[in-house]
Amino acid sequence: MREVTPMDIGDFITNNLPLHWSDVHVSHQLGALRCFFDFLYMGGIVDSVAPRFLRSRGRIKKLPRTLTQAQVKKLLRAATHPRDKALIEMFYATGCRVSEMAAIRVEHIDFKARRIPVKAKRKERVVYFSLAASHALRKYLGGRRSGYLFQDIIPQQKGHISYYKKSLDWTLARSPCQRIPSQQMAWQSSEHFV
Repeated sequence: MREVTPMDIGDFITNNLPLHWSDVHVSHQLGALRCFFDFLYMGGIVDSVAPRFLRSRGRIKKLPRTLTQAQVKKLLRAATHPRDKALIEMFYATGCRVSEMAAIRVEHIDFKARRIPVKAKRKERVVYFSLAASHALRKYLGGRRSGYLFQDIIPQQKGHISYYKKSLDWTLARSPCQRIPSQQMAWQSSEHFV
């Protein structure tokens, strides 16, 4: 084991390749040999870790799957709310990430030049948007001129959920802010859970 060289490791990997191999397979084999030789090195069995002198090829990154134009048009037709349509148009027109889109403020949008400064991962960049996205944005914004571009405005619900008597069913109280005596809310013992 002490006489193993990096060339021996390379020959071993090459001779033991399966019929259909890939760069990932070679990287896994080399990683396993590195761990094994690290163990031998820490035990004092070998003087050097031969697999550490070999490098595997870099992995090829696959391109992300994208929607076709027909799929995007179908998605735009399916959007019924102005907010949804504006959001889809902006994603399609600008190519922004979700975090970038969430940070856009209305006051930073330049509708004349159709551009927006967005904060990317490490720096700020300028993205441009289409005329269709501009129309969708104007329809969604109405007259709003400040705040975050996309907001979740959820209308206030009427009534509240409350617990009556010692029964286990929950009912919706229709009267606003009805107070329930605390003795009706308290659990008497753990027998309810048995």
